[in-house]
Amino acid sequence: MWSAMRRRPRRDRLHRRAGIDGGRRRRVRRRRMRGVAVAIIVFGSLPFILARPWIGILMWSWIGYMNPHRLSWGFAFNYPFAMVIGVTTLIGWVVSREPKHPPWNGLVIMLVVFNLWMLFTSFFMLNPAEGWHEWDKVVKVQLMIFIAMMLMQDRRRLHALVWVIAGSVGFFGIKGGLFTILTGGQYMVLGPPHSFMPGNTEIGLALSMILPLFRYLQLNSENKWVRRGLGAAMALTGVAIIGTYSRGAFLAGGVMGVMLLA
Repeated sequence: MWSAMRRRPRRDRLHRRAGIDGGRRRRVRRRRMRGVAVAIIVFGSLPFILARPWIGILMWSWIGYMNPHRLSWGFAFNYPFAMVIGVTTLIGWVVSREPKHPPWNGLVIMLVVFNLWMLFTSFFMLNPAEGWHEWDKVVKVQLMIFIAMMLMQDRRRLHALVWVIAGSVGFFGIKGGLFTILTGGQYMVLGPPHSFMPGNTEIGLALSMILPLFRYLQLNSENKWVRRGLGAAMALTGVAIIGTYSRGAFLAGGVMGVMLLA
């Protein structure tokens, strides 16, 4: 009897360890399934992007802002979904009857000058190897911005783009707000790893920037439940901004809140 009692704690530890390992396996399986789901959505959308390239801007924005593949494990984590969507969008745009020039105005000209200035100053970088790598990433984003200007020239498409951007970044605002409330603010709200906004300051500023997008959608939605949901999303996003513990994000979110309430 005594030997059985002495063995019981070890047996309990083994059972607990087996339970922990089982939980880890389930989490890994769920994250891998997320990657499969993202791949199915992306590759399933490619024929539609070829037929209607403006859909490619929506998909590219979803991947670029939300980074859903970074919330998974396995092959999808580092797969270049944005490049696949971008190339498909370019092909669809070239063969389509969509406009082939941006709406030239002062802002567009300033953006062109800014890109030329970035190229010019890049020749004088102190660290060319890393600098050209960053320039390569930035210029790809700028290219898609100009393509978006040519494809998203009516209100319906722009409205859809606002929904995608607000929903993609707002996902982290809603999730971060709930996380901050449920944990009592013990932990820091962070963005998706290996993205343009992985840290607390980056995601905090991004959340501050989507508050007016939420407000725009709220003012332009006829369904009262959608308006209420967007109001709740703004409130949770505000909590998430506080939960980032970023001074810059806190100031930006505070100023944005004052402007929206004014």
